[in-house]
Amino acid sequence: MLPKLKACAVVLMGIVFFIWLCLTRGSEDKPPVGLAKRVLEDSTFTWIAVKTPYFRFYYEADTYAARHFAELRQGAEEARLHALELLGEKSYAPTIDLFYLDAREKMIPLIGFRPKGWTEAESNTVLLACNDEVRAYHRHEIMHNLSLNLWGLPLEPEAWLLEGLAVFADTPCLGYGLHEIAAHLQHEQKLIPLDTLINKFREQNDMTAYMESGSLVQFIYENYGRDKLRNLWQQGVKHLSEALGNNLDAIDKAWQQFLQKFGRDKKKVDWQLLTEKGCG
Repeated sequence: MLPKLKACAVVLMGIVFFIWLCLTRGSEDKPPVGLAKRVLEDSTFTWIAVKTPYFRFYYEADTYAARHFAELRQGAEEARLHALELLGEKSYAPTIDLFYLDAREKMIPLIGFRPKGWTEAESNTVLLACNDEVRAYHRHEIMHNLSLNLWGLPLEPEAWLLEGLAVFADTPCLGYGLHEIAAHLQHEQKLIPLDTLINKFREQNDMTAYMESGSLVQFIYENYGRDKLRNLWQQGVKHLSEALGNNLDAIDKAWQQFLQKFGRDKKKVDWQLLTEKGCG
C-alpha cells in the first residue's frame, strides 16, 4: 500500500503544482491577431516591442513614446488595475497589444480616421496617439478593452453607456470632475435631454455627449452600485427599471437635482478650453 500512497501523493502534488501555475502565471500569451496583426504587417512602421506579463508594447524609435516609455508603461499597468477595480473583476488574462503612435494622423491608414485612441476589443488591440500635445488615454481605452471582454457589448443603444464608463474611468478631465462639468452644462442650459443622449448619442456634440454620459454613469455607479450598472449594461435601457429598480424619469430627476446642488460655489469651467483640447 505504501508505494501506491507515494504514487498518489506524487500525482496530487503534480496537480496542485499545475493549478498553482495556472493561477500565478501572467497573461494568455497568444500571437497578435486582428488589428494588431495588421498593424505589425504594415511596412510603414518599424516597431520596437517590449513584452510584459499583461501587455505587448510597441513604439517607434526617436518618438515621444520612446523617450517616455517607462512612465507610459506604468500608466498602462495602472489603467488595467484601475479598470479591473471599477468593474469588480479579479483578473484579465489575455495579453493586450498596445501601440503608441506619435501623431493622430498615423491612425488614418490603420483605421480610417484620426482619434486620440482606438480599441478593437475582440483582438485585444489598443492604439494610442501620444506626443507633447496629446496625452496617452490609457484609462479610457483600456477600460473599453476590459469592459467589452468581461461584461460584453452593452445592448443597444449602447454608445452612451460604453463611452460613459470609459470617460468615468479616465476622470478628471483637464482637472475638472465630471459632475463639475455636467453642473456647468446644466447651468448654461446646454445639457442634452437624457432620452436624446441615450438614443442619439453619436449625433450630438462629442465633448458635451462624452462629459454628460460620463457624469451620468458615475452617478449611477455611485448611487445604485456597480452590480446594478452591470445589469443595465447587460440588460439594456428597455429593462432599465428592472436593472436599477427605478425608471428613467426618476433617475434623470435625481441626477439633475444632484447637479444643481453640486454646482453651487464651484469654480467656473472653461468650456472653450475643454472644447479645444478635450481632456488633454
